[in-house]
Amino acid sequence: MGIAQDLLEDWEQDVHRIEEHEINTLAPEMDNVLDGRDLLEEVKSQLSPRELEKLDRLDAILRKNIDYVWQNLNNPVMKRRRLLLPHNHWWWYYDTISEKAISC
Repeated sequence: MGIAQDLLEDWEQDVHRIEEHEINTLAPEMDNVLDGRDLLEEVKSQLSPRELEKLDRLDAILRKNIDYVWQNLNNPVMKRRRLLLPHNHWWWYYDTISEKAISC
């Protein structure tokens, strides 16, 4: 198994923790979780078609829980500006994108 597959497995665990609202809200844990999604986005081209489908399903769960995610981030606007996070990292841009775009 490669790095991309390891990151996908980690992302799957994190998404299920988000879905169950098990992220520690007193620490910057949600930021760390989304940092992991950023890393996965960078190696996405190394995933198989089946793994990409899995990623899409996991991202759909994230979209359904985006309010919970956003409420537990530590200043995401400052972070995305400081790190120049690209717009295809949509999870950092919830405040600027429409509900329709999130639900896709």
